[in-house]
Amino acid sequence: MDSESGSLYALCRSWVRNGVPHESQPSFGTGAPILPRPLPASVVDSRISEKDNDAEKENSEEEKNETGEYTASDLLKQHVKRAKKIRAGLQKERLRRIERYKQRLALLLPPPSELGKHDGH
Repeated sequence: MDSESGSLYALCRSWVRNGVPHESQPSFGTGAPILPRPLPASVVDSRISEKDNDAEKENSEEEKNETGEYTASDLLKQHVKRAKKIRAGLQKERLRRIERYKQRLALLLPPPSELGKHDGH
């Protein structure tokens, strides 16, 4: 600490009397924009669930083997069908999150026209 500024106590005392200098105060207006709250999950779920109700009714019927014996091709078909259902469920969850946070993402990400542009390097 240099002798021109005085002691830390004197510096703090002058701040209390005169206020903190403006350069040390954080500025809230120049930072990132304030993001809107995401949509409630119930709103997004109700929008997407209406679309998916018809698809789920079709998929509810599953083939079951009454004897309990399965061939390798039957097992493979069941596993592929189950994997597709899981992948579709994960895709639905992803779409729900995108829908919920769409307003926030629009503020944070550049417009789609600028996403495809490259610097030309």
